[in-house]
Amino acid sequence: MSTLINGNLYILGGRNKLKTERVRREFFYFGISVSFNTQNILWHDLTNINTVPAYLATASIKGDAYNNILFLYRGIPYDNTKAIALIYAFDTPSYSWDISKMSGITISRKDNLKGIINDNRKMYLFYKHTSNNDYRNDMIIFDTLNLD
Repeated sequence: MSTLINGNLYILGGRNKLKTERVRREFFYFGISVSFNTQNILWHDLTNINTVPAYLATASIKGDAYNNILFLYRGIPYDNTKAIALIYAFDTPSYSWDISKMSGITISRKDNLKGIINDNRKMYLFYKHTSNNDYRNDMIIFDTLNLD
């Protein structure tokens, strides 16, 4: 998952191309608003503050009134444990995760989502199928201003 917020590219999670390793929980960013050398990128490691459980097939966008929040719609739990929330919010100015504001969300878990956001700060999540390969073309809309 990657999201561009205020000149920083945030990257969270992943696994190797062969899919033989466990899902990774790394969380880091690097600045792209200034010149940088692709051979020597200055990475800022935030892994030690990553409180999001391991996951697969997520979507993320920037949102809130100032575009400072990284919203992560969590897809499939990697370790088959029940997740605390479907949507997590990372406040980029304070480097803190929050799930308490998302408690009113009642949408069900989906995977392989594609997320975009419009000028009204609504996150549109399109998915083609659910976890059990029940094919549909559906959309979830999440308002990042009102958190509903």
